[in-house]
Amino acid sequence: MTEHFCQTHSCKFYRNEKEGKVWYSHKIKDGGYCNEPKEEIETKPKPQEQSATVTETESPGDKWIEKDRITRKSIERQTSLNAAVELAKAMGVAPLTSGQVIATAKVFEAYLEGKEVQKNKLVEAAKKMGATEIKEGE
Repeated sequence: MTEHFCQTHSCKFYRNEKEGKVWYSHKIKDGGYCNEPKEEIETKPKPQEQSATVTETESPGDKWIEKDRITRKSIERQTSLNAAVELAKAMGVAPLTSGQVIATAKVFEAYLEGKEVQKNKLVEAAKKMGATEIKEGE
């Protein structure tokens, strides 16, 4: 049958597909569905599983690993930049230059990358931004 038409309700059946199963139905006035009788439905063969070929140099996960690394780096940079700006605001530094903020952001970025960041480097970065008073313990 090439056309899926409900003789009972005089309307077209619509194709539905889920988990490799195909059926035709239409909505009826009471909110339910009228299904096309099964002997009239064309069955869709299940897709054959394709064997994945993985080369020695690249696995399917490698592309995701690289994408995740790039995304993580971008998030670290954004976080570092925000931290640098917040530090400048907290210390009342104004006006700021982009160079001052970026220098401080790089210190925060190094910390986020897991590198050892000494407190004095952060203090130096704050002073470069123009902070005049830095109290110990802050």
